[in-house]
Amino acid sequence: MDETPPCPPPRLWVAAPDTKTSAALLGKCTDDDRAAADRFNGERRRLQFLHGRALARALLPPGDWRITPDSHGRPKVQALDGSPGPDISISHSQGWIAVAMTERGRIGIDLETPRLGRDNQAMAEAFFSPAECNAVAAEGERALLAFWTMREAVAKLSGEGLAAALAQDGTMLISGRNSICFGQGKDLPWVLAHRDLGAYHLAVAWAPDPSPLNAAQILMRVMNEGGNEDLTSQK
Repeated sequence: MDETPPCPPPRLWVAAPDTKTSAALLGKCTDDDRAAADRFNGERRRLQFLHGRALARALLPPGDWRITPDSHGRPKVQALDGSPGPDISISHSQGWIAVAMTERGRIGIDLETPRLGRDNQAMAEAFFSPAECNAVAAEGERALLAFWTMREAVAKLSGEGLAAALAQDGTMLISGRNSICFGQGKDLPWVLAHRDLGAYHLAVAWAPDPSPLNAAQILMRVMNEGGNEDLTSQK
């Protein structure tokens, strides 16, 4: 009887590139990446986009890959012959960049940083469940960012946008803070991991297909490793 091959873990990279790292990363971008970046106004946003594309390419297996937006705006990876590649997700916040890649199923990542002047309670009451609003009232921005990153990660996985993010069960998300929780998307069950790392909050939603029994343990291990791979030297 053949055994099911082990599920490859998703890969994760999180950093705020310094000048030296930035130069090394930008060398990984293709002409198509640079052309896509030209649609953004402002050099800062353009560099964010290019850093995200470069890190995504560093995470992908060796090969010539095209990265284009799908019908929902999610990045879609294809080989030159049009065959589908791994699934990727990219997030930016105030100089920080986070990228996740899976060779099985779909993935969504979100990174958020603290910001001065934000009305945390008003945002919570506009978008969150009563239980989440109570947590934000007690803890302020830390709770707000936790729930926002978790919701955004699921929305990026599904490609269904903010409405899908806001439709998530707030009770489930509360139990997932700095931990793991589970949910059901339109097509696949997913597992969600969140970390409050002080300088930023990070959440990754993963829907491996088919779902391995140990998906939560796989994702937990990846999150605990922190995603700080040295990708600048990889081809």
